[in-house]
Amino acid sequence: MKVFAITIALFLFSSLGLFAQENGDNSSNIDYSDTSKVWVDPYPSWENKGAIALNLGFPGLGLEYARNLNRKWNYRVGLGGLTLKDYSMDLDVNGTPVNTVINFRTLNLDAHMEFHPFKKGSFKMVGGLSYFQPLKGDALITLTEGSSYGDMTISSEEIGEILIEADYSGPAAYLGLGFGRAVPKKRMGFSIDYGAYYVGSPDVRVTATKMLENTSSEEEELEQNMSSYRWFPKISMRLVYKL
Repeated sequence: MKVFAITIALFLFSSLGLFAQENGDNSSNIDYSDTSKVWVDPYPSWENKGAIALNLGFPGLGLEYARNLNRKWNYRVGLGGLTLKDYSMDLDVNGTPVNTVINFRTLNLDAHMEFHPFKKGSFKMVGGLSYFQPLKGDALITLTEGSSYGDMTISSEEIGEILIEADYSGPAAYLGLGFGRAVPKKRMGFSIDYGAYYVGSPDVRVTATKMLENTSSEEEELEQNMSSYRWFPKISMRLVYKL
């Protein structure tokens, strides 16, 4: 997980120069003695052109193709995904130390529209549809220490474990904001999106063993608690190449 975070940071740092070029001030190249050249419309540099992009962020890596429709609108389609396997972390739950092993997997197909409301800026609003097959995660929870009752000590293996699984497959709406263009002004560009997918309520299953078997009866309550988490977040940094 730390390696993944460091990779994102390096990707963002290396792309700052491209972002500056995409949105920088070109006033040094303007001859202000000739008022006819104070502002030159840059739109022809990406009019009706396409681009490909590499996405890095959450949820995962992806590839996209984008096409300019007019001055304010672009469309883009892409495929992305992430697999996280056997990620272990130690937690303290109400004073009880537990170990949690997490698995996560997603594969999503996106079809989004991008709207730029300002003529001279790279701010954008993004919306569209996505399809997840699947969006799936599970957490295996075990005690890291046993429990003592008087002179009797019960090991963590004897106490048992709890497996919580949640998954969703199907269509999802997407809404987001960002900066940068799907089809850049220059040959290379950089953009960033913040948004969320509306995925509805996931299917939740709880499996408990040994002394924790009664926990399985709380599956319905857990599913109700998770039903409020209908939005799945997304942050995406895109390195773009104009075709």
